[in-house]
Amino acid sequence: MVRAIEERDRLFEENYGLIGFVVNSKLGYAWKGKTNQANYSYDDIFQMVSIGLMKACEKFNPIEFPDVKFSTYAVQLMVGEWKRYMRDKGTSVNFSRSIKLDHYRIVTMGLENAPY
Repeated sequence: MVRAIEERDRLFEENYGLIGFVVNSKLGYAWKGKTNQANYSYDDIFQMVSIGLMKACEKFNPIEFPDVKFSTYAVQLMVGEWKRYMRDKGTSVNFSRSIKLDHYRIVTMGLENAPY
């Protein structure tokens, strides 16, 4: 749905709080604690989630889906924008979950030099 710039900006400002919600509760794993292996900064995540909110403001059509709230639609697009960013920036080699778990176990147990 094509929106006027003023309408899009107003919708963005009204839902600006969703950015903090998504960054802190939905994507907190990406920048909090020890699991931040890719060194994503809070600012990177905030910026990508903001772009997702802007896309949601541009694309949301309440006439097509009258039962869907804007916030529900926007959160999905915001998380998707972050996942897209991680996929594009990440490595092109994907390891299976079992290999990742084995690597984690080896590193945490200090068995890097264990003879297998």
